[in-house]
Amino acid sequence: MAIASWFSNFLFYGAIEDAKECFASVYQALEFKKVLKNNNIKLLDKL
Repeated sequence: MAIASWFSNFLFYGAIEDAKECFASVYQALEFKKVLKNNNIKLLDKL
């Protein structure tokens, strides 16, 4: 039983950590886009 509860905790908290990291990276990408827009920086025009 201890192994099963450890395993479920591991999966559950692992999923929460992954979701947090995912949200953090999405937030950073949106903020980065906002900064580029506000400063009118055009990085992709040179490609």
